[in-house]
Amino acid sequence: MDDRPLRHADHRLDRREAEKRGVTRGGVHPRLPYDLEALVSQARARGLAPKRYAALLYQLRLVQCTKESGIDLATWDPGTTLARCKPNMIKSYNYYRNFQLRHDELQWAGMGGLVGADFGSGIEDLELGKFIYELPGIAQLSRTIISNVGLRYGIAAQKALPSGLRAVATHADKITPNDLGWFVRKVLVMQKAIYQDMMTQHLTYVRTGLTGIREMHAAEIIDDRTMTAWEDVASGDSSRIARGNADLLRREQEYCVGTLWDQCRGYKNGVGEALTYMKTLAGSPSVAGVPALREFRPVKFTTDVAGAGKTEVQLGIPSWDWSIFSERWTFVTSELLPRYTYQAKHDRAALNRQLTTPYEQLWNQSRPLYNIPRILASTVNATKVKPAG
Repeated sequence: MDDRPLRHADHRLDRREAEKRGVTRGGVHPRLPYDLEALVSQARARGLAPKRYAALLYQLRLVQCTKESGIDLATWDPGTTLARCKPNMIKSYNYYRNFQLRHDELQWAGMGGLVGADFGSGIEDLELGKFIYELPGIAQLSRTIISNVGLRYGIAAQKALPSGLRAVATHADKITPNDLGWFVRKVLVMQKAIYQDMMTQHLTYVRTGLTGIREMHAAEIIDDRTMTAWEDVASGDSSRIARGNADLLRREQEYCVGTLWDQCRGYKNGVGEALTYMKTLAGSPSVAGVPALREFRPVKFTTDVAGAGKTEVQLGIPSWDWSIFSERWTFVTSELLPRYTYQAKHDRAALNRQLTTPYEQLWNQSRPLYNIPRILASTVNATKVKPAG
């Protein structure tokens, strides 16, 4: 009798934690094979507890979904460059979109497929060492904003400016190619971590329904909250479907990438915060009706102006940072999630047009360097000064 299921049983899912350490080439465990269907079947036939063959099961699902996506799992290495990983990113996001096109209830996948274009294209421009025009330019612009606010509205108003803007002013013109490379690789790790976690669940659901999801739960690949989310997704009830997809989205943003974004922001005593704030300033999700990140919760303060009295000032820059989970989740739950859910329910024809648009076109439409006039216009238009009250 083949004893390989027993030899591979009890492997810890080392690679899942390795994702957060940056060791990301290949599958979920460095010693696991890639031909696993027979081994998992034997593990089940022998009555092994799912927790014992969890690594086998997780690797099997990852092999299956990367094969369907057209990705070579063994060579997928986010520790390289965006240029090398971009084909896998586009294949990933197309795969996400196909789940939504074929299954109405899989709204997380459709949303992730669309937002992926904004996510990836922004990193592509960042890898070029550019934002608006160049990093030294944005540093000088940030210093000018801080200085002018202080001169016009006083020190108290200057203190109301976000720490991210100060980080850009202080560090953006000191960012090196090595810094950019580190940041880009960290984001590429996030992209694979999300795919590895979420697509294995989606493939399992589509192929085996809740039976397969319960096996993942018993194997402790997913937790109780995620199990409940899938039960909601499968319920056929629109309100439960929306709630289930929201919980999947929270898993993505908190469990899959929460720590990784914190690492990005904490990089090199301000350099990382400058980069995450610039990403917030440039980001613009491709979901109908969702505002650009810079337009959500812009900087606002009230101050005394000589001859005008109490004055409300709003600047066309964000008061928040995408890399902070609580702030990111506020944006997701108040803007991104409800608007996507509404469109999926009430304007599916328009949504399907987006979901079937060639992905390179979506990607290029989202690039900050191709949207400089729009970025500058929205920044100017959002800047307002009026009497308080």
